[in-house]
Amino acid sequence: MKNNAQLLITVLFLLLMVGTLAGALAALWPAEIRMRVEERQGLIAFYLAQAGIERAKIEVINDVTLFGTSAWLNDLDLAGDSYTFRYNFNVVIMGPQRRLIGRGEVLDLNNNLLAQREIEVRINGIVDVNPPGGDGIDDDGLASLVSWSWQEI
Repeated sequence: MKNNAQLLITVLFLLLMVGTLAGALAALWPAEIRMRVEERQGLIAFYLAQAGIERAKIEVINDVTLFGTSAWLNDLDLAGDSYTFRYNFNVVIMGPQRRLIGRGEVLDLNNNLLAQREIEVRINGIVDVNPPGGDGIDDDGLASLVSWSWQEI
């Protein structure tokens, strides 16, 4: 009888420990899920900022004298989801250097900002006002290759 009582107390103690651990894990899961969602939204905003940089590169290639900020573009937004994805770009001319800034944002359906990222690219040595016309031949004979680097700001 004494062994049965000890066994019962041991089993109840183990059940109490397992229940406590399960409760602690259940309390941590919502925070973990929320953190993963925010991380995912931030990564999407980063990729949208990269899209802004790529769009700015295309615009600068087509018009080397381009400067200013574009309107928000949402051509990468997915229909039927619960987010709005948008990006824009800014081109600043600083002598022979161009500063391209791409911004990406993730918003909910009420236009509340959920995530935002910005990337800056500096392109040095842009002097070619007649970029290649797509045929691989530089139209004015000037070098059109430039060095560039980027960083997230």
